[in-house]
Amino acid sequence: MQALKGTPIFSGHRAWGSLFKLIFTILLLLGLTIYLYLKHPSYLGYVLLTYRIPITLEYLLGFVIFILIIALLYKHYRWTYIISTKEIIVKKGIIASDVKNYLYDQIQEVNTFQTVAQRILLYGQMSLTLLITLTGQSEPEKAYLQYLHRPRYLANLMIALLKIGRS
Repeated sequence: MQALKGTPIFSGHRAWGSLFKLIFTILLLLGLTIYLYLKHPSYLGYVLLTYRIPITLEYLLGFVIFILIIALLYKHYRWTYIISTKEIIVKKGIIASDVKNYLYDQIQEVNTFQTVAQRILLYGQMSLTLLITLTGQSEPEKAYLQYLHRPRYLANLMIALLKIGRS
């Protein structure tokens, strides 16, 4: 992997707030399991399938919760953002990765977008307008950084760095 240009300002993964639905589903299933365990323990022993191994409701709920936790961790660690004083690196993937580098010299505009729910959960999207120069011709290109934690703060920080770098 190549060396990072500049001093790191922000390094992080996908915002936990963007995974609110999945976290809520896991907590709901855990609550259901605890409720059944305390109030109706006989329901957890209810056999659903008896092909070779009897599969009870308790095992099924445990398996579903386990799969959802694995999905939650995968979705969180799938995105990695590194913002330094000279470039932005976006990595997508855990095993196979898609890495994109954006230099501050190419950035022309920084915008953020958040819905009301995203503002409450402290995440959103940042869009960058880049001016790419190839063979003497410049063409604008858009880049989107999704699921960022506090995108307005990061955008203001980047704008300040862009102003310092260009003055």
